[in-house]
Amino acid sequence: KLALVAVFLKASTFLATHIIRAASYADGNLTTVKGELFTLSVVAYALLVATVSDELSMSIEAGAVLAGIALFKSPYVPKVLSSIQSITSVFGGMYLTSLGMIISPEFVWREAGSIVELVC
Repeated sequence: KLALVAVFLKASTFLATHIIRAASYADGNLTTVKGELFTLSVVAYALLVATVSDELSMSIEAGAVLAGIALFKSPYVPKVLSSIQSITSVFGGMYLTSLGMIISPEFVWREAGSIVELVC
């Protein structure tokens, strides 16, 4: 099992470099699409690694972290960071919205004193 995970780690690093390089090359040669192909490739790579890690009985989160580490080792870090900035903002907003939907207004009203005491 450990050998399989080691092969997965090496393969994901190899794929990160080659997928991102191919996406960057294709993105530079296309005149009608600017940046979207590269962003889609980065997201697809991260989802692929997360899914494969789940199939290897690792967590999806571990796969996502591994994809981030592998992408960080590629020479396209500034382009990756700039291309996923808008996606990060959208998912950050969705995360905060989902937290807001979980919070019960009755609980907040009932425990307002404790909340103010803990926050202040």
